[in-house]
Amino acid sequence: MTLEYYACGSFQRCIGAASPGVHKSSVCRSIHRVSRAIAGLRSEWISTPQNRQAMEYEARKFYEICAFPKTIGAIDCTHIAIESPGGNDAEVYRNRKQFFPLISDDDFWLLGDEGYGVKPYLLTSLRNPTTEAERLYNESHIRTRNIIELSFGCWKKWFPSLSWELRTNPVKAQAIIVAMAVLHNICRKVSGPMPFSQHEEEAVTDEDEIYSPSASGNDECNRNKLNNNYFRRLVQT
Repeated sequence: MTLEYYACGSFQRCIGAASPGVHKSSVCRSIHRVSRAIAGLRSEWISTPQNRQAMEYEARKFYEICAFPKTIGAIDCTHIAIESPGGNDAEVYRNRKQFFPLISDDDFWLLGDEGYGVKPYLLTSLRNPTTEAERLYNESHIRTRNIIELSFGCWKKWFPSLSWELRTNPVKAQAIIVAMAVLHNICRKVSGPMPFSQHEEEAVTDEDEIYSPSASGNDECNRNKLNNNYFRRLVQT
């Protein structure tokens, strides 16, 4: 019943798939209990590299995408529609797509789009590149970071209910979403990477991107060094 719900997002269809005589409330309780149990495995199945050896391993894999160095992860958010939380402040949670979302937000760094502020540990693309090195930086950054957007696409293919409205309250929705993230990683572990379609591979930018405020010089230090040293050297070779 729980997997049926993850696939369709409808309690009514799950009730139809259940044994005769099972009440709707029993189906709902079962789905939420199973979701909480699966979500409880998140520390085992959802994690970042915890030691230098693991970081170097991830950095090598990211480097193979488009030669962006010292990257151990890419971050982004995706909108998952839920029912209106209700109350006087409900409209505060409505996003610009007109539904109520839950946003699933040393020597290495993360990559993020321009919706994030650049930090010493988080590199974003350049808004207005002017040199060949900066343009190469942007191309490498975008293609490397695109893995997170492709991952969201695969996640929602495996669990279509993520693309529809989860008709449950925000607290229960959180457990359901985390449970589907755990199952996604288990599927990847068992069956290997999910193939991307040509359309998905070409989708390297976010049409709804929001630009962050300008960063300080200190925050931009690593990005500037990377452009002035590594990418400038690549252009010259």
